[in-house]
Amino acid sequence: EGEGVSRVSNWFFGVALSSALCSGACGILDADPGYREYQVLADSISVPESVSVAEPLPIRIFATLGFGCHRVSHFQVQRTGRGVTLVAWGREDTGKGLVCPDSSVIMDETYLVSPPLQSPFQVTYDQPDGTILRETVTIG
Repeated sequence: EGEGVSRVSNWFFGVALSSALCSGACGILDADPGYREYQVLADSISVPESVSVAEPLPIRIFATLGFGCHRVSHFQVQRTGRGVTLVAWGREDTGKGLVCPDSSVIMDETYLVSPPLQSPFQVTYDQPDGTILRETVTIG
């Protein structure tokens, strides 16, 4: 009888110890990274009508990212001599214990395209829904 009790208490001790050790370290193996990235659906893009040959070209991108812990993550850019194609990526932090604002997060980001630029210069923004926003800038 005493031996059986000892085995049961050792088993409970092992389970308790494993749980305590795993509570911090096992989060590393968790499939949820604490955020999700997504392609931003832009409301609009804005470019100047023209820029000089030596100037960088500013491209403003406007979007509503969502409520809470959203922010711009990065831009995906593909450039050619007469144009640039952009995609903005957003990030929503989803980790446990976050305190996020209870308001809409607005994106108003400017991406600068460095010279040299050739005229006419085509700016394209690929949307996640398959639509495309396009603007043309005169380089002079």
